[in-house]
Amino acid sequence: MKKETSTLNSPEAISICRSKQLTKEMLRAAGLPTPDGIVLRQDQFDEALAHVQAVGRPSVLKPLSQGRGEGVVCGIATEDDLRAAWETAGRAARRAPELLLEEQIEGIDIRVSVVGRRVVAVATRLPSHVVGDGRRSIAELVELKQRRRDQHAYLAKSPLTVERALLARAGRALHDVPVANEVVVLNGPSNVGTGGENVDVTGLVHADLLNLAVDASRAIPGLRNTGVDLMAQDLDTVDGAVILEANFCPDIRVHHHPAYGRPRDIAGAIVDEMLASAGAPARWPSRRRARHVRVVRRLARAARRRLSADRRLQE
Repeated sequence: MKKETSTLNSPEAISICRSKQLTKEMLRAAGLPTPDGIVLRQDQFDEALAHVQAVGRPSVLKPLSQGRGEGVVCGIATEDDLRAAWETAGRAARRAPELLLEEQIEGIDIRVSVVGRRVVAVATRLPSHVVGDGRRSIAELVELKQRRRDQHAYLAKSPLTVERALLARAGRALHDVPVANEVVVLNGPSNVGTGGENVDVTGLVHADLLNLAVDASRAIPGLRNTGVDLMAQDLDTVDGAVILEANFCPDIRVHHHPAYGRPRDIAGAIVDEMLASAGAPARWPSRRRARHVRVVRRLARAARRRLSADRRLQE
């Protein structure tokens, strides 16, 4: 393991997944559905604007080689939208200067974790949002939710992000007071890194959607541990679903520490697959596997103690 990249993935698979465009080409070559889009250099703003105007529907702009939702801007429909998004995505595009401009697909954002050729867990991610109570302003609701978020083992590392331009397009401002139970979306991408929330939906997703994720992993040679991002119209059907990307180093904490729902042991599945690929049977009660489990548990306890100490200092 290196960070969250396991030896289950070949160097070739990692190189492909680093590029959103190359990943899309591999998926399309396998006959799998992906959003339409074009790759642009950062000096091709005019070409990007012409594309947005020709499409006539909202678009998404993202750095070609960046992950964790960084630099992704949704809901681009006008020249002003595109200029603001161009600046945001351009700042985040560190490894490669190109940007990917895609059609925006509406639906349910799903992360399917595939280990080997088996789906281990599924989560959906909600965009950063607050729910009105009829008394507090959006700014006050954001502050209250952030305090709760700070107590979560996983979400604490990613503060709520407010995209003021998105609020403005919806005719809202931070001082507005939403009515009771009104949902106010704060940020476009459904990504935990930008303030979203992860919800476990393992066991609730149609088998055809799961098979689509497995097919995506098969389309990229040497990719045996991946988080496949799908946009689905409903959890009960594959109709209209598209593959957004395949991640070679998926954040397994999405499943280990859901905001809502049951935790799933992705780390254990990865260790089992690594042992099986080395010739040892999965779930083999060996001393080696037991030692791995003890080490992981000690690291988890140390992390919890450090987190508790940091919180006491903050208080």
